[in-house]
Amino acid sequence: VMHSDKKYLMMTGEGDFEMLIEHQTNLTAMDSSSTTNSLAPSSKDLMKQPAAVWINTVPLSTSSNALSKRSNRSKKIMHGNVFVKDYIKKRNLILELLAVEIEMLLVWHNPGGRTELQVPGEASIAEWRAKAMNERWRDYTRLAWDISPVLAVFLPVRLKNSDTIIREVCRLVRLKPIPVMHVSEALQYLVTTDSLLNDAPELVYMLTWARISPIHALAYFSRQFPHHPISAQYAVRVLGSYPADAVLFYIPQLVQAVRHDSMGYVIEFIKAIAKRSQ
Repeated sequence: VMHSDKKYLMMTGEGDFEMLIEHQTNLTAMDSSSTTNSLAPSSKDLMKQPAAVWINTVPLSTSSNALSKRSNRSKKIMHGNVFVKDYIKKRNLILELLAVEIEMLLVWHNPGGRTELQVPGEASIAEWRAKAMNERWRDYTRLAWDISPVLAVFLPVRLKNSDTIIREVCRLVRLKPIPVMHVSEALQYLVTTDSLLNDAPELVYMLTWARISPIHALAYFSRQFPHHPISAQYAVRVLGSYPADAVLFYIPQLVQAVRHDSMGYVIEFIKAIAKRSQ
């Protein structure tokens, strides 16, 4: 199937590249002809030259035309290969995401695995999902980020048990955090134990990040994460953005957070929220 797809992409994409290369060739020919005309001597100049002059009767454009044809052919092959590789990567990414959705629907349709409820072609989906593609997922994650950073952030949720995807998403989020600052789920890839311990410079983006749930905000005051002033300020800002009735359910967690709050942020938050609600 992959071989036939590649042949199809080469056949369909070849015409576009030929049109582009022909246009570039015509422009080059026009430029060269205009340059030749400007450099050609006039009739008056020829009259001034002496009679005994050797004239080169071999056209100069023959070798240049052959070289230009070879270079155009090599450019066409190079562009065609890039075109095919790019679309095959996108095809594999789409098929992998589609296979995950089909698996979810199959489980919903036949949760008990009964034989009479099996769908034709179900085995082919399982075979596709069973293929080991860990070494390729780094490139596919970068491709998903180029298409949409939000798509790349949610790849680990769809494609579980893939450490390669998680590491690559963490690297991309730390490298370019602004495109996903409105996605609260992306914060887990920016703020990790290593980034807090090493006081990573990209932690400053956490202060303006989209808010997370109260229980996740309280996790920054627990033993799950090292204590850091930026994470504490962000957690207090998130907790303060919720109504007092919503935070009321997390009073036990707030009391436990006081034990590990060496900077006093939780105590100040409890005082502030007590003024809003009794």
